[in-house]
Amino acid sequence: MALILTPAQLTAIREHALAAYPEECCGLLLGEPGAERELVASVVPVENRYAEPRRGFELPPDAVACALAQERRGGRDVVGVYHSHPDGVPVPSRRDEREAWPGWSYLIVPVAAEGCGEPRCFRRAVSGEPLAEESVEIVEATLA
Repeated sequence: MALILTPAQLTAIREHALAAYPEECCGLLLGEPGAERELVASVVPVENRYAEPRRGFELPPDAVACALAQERRGGRDVVGVYHSHPDGVPVPSRRDEREAWPGWSYLIVPVAAEGCGEPRCFRRAVSGEPLAEESVEIVEATLA
């Protein structure tokens, strides 16, 4: 499985991570799921509602509910979530592992005061399975 982003989408995620630093940022990835790859159409930054934003992230329930309602009405699917790991590595924390929804990609961007590193992506195919790494591909265009 691969998560497909444009350079502009990755730049937007990195800018969000830098703006939120030293706290974690988070957002939704909307697009088209596929058997082999998920195409991201838009990156939707949301407020991190976690009580300790330097240690974790929590998506606002209303933002997730709104995105899922739009999906049910024929809008873009929620294909995943992105978040940053300030002064950390782009691997899932225990909390990330515990709370990841099956079928969604979890893009993690490492960020420090000097800038952002290379993102990594993980996904749980089925409930109860561990997160597995998936590739991140940067292409000039995904979806309009």
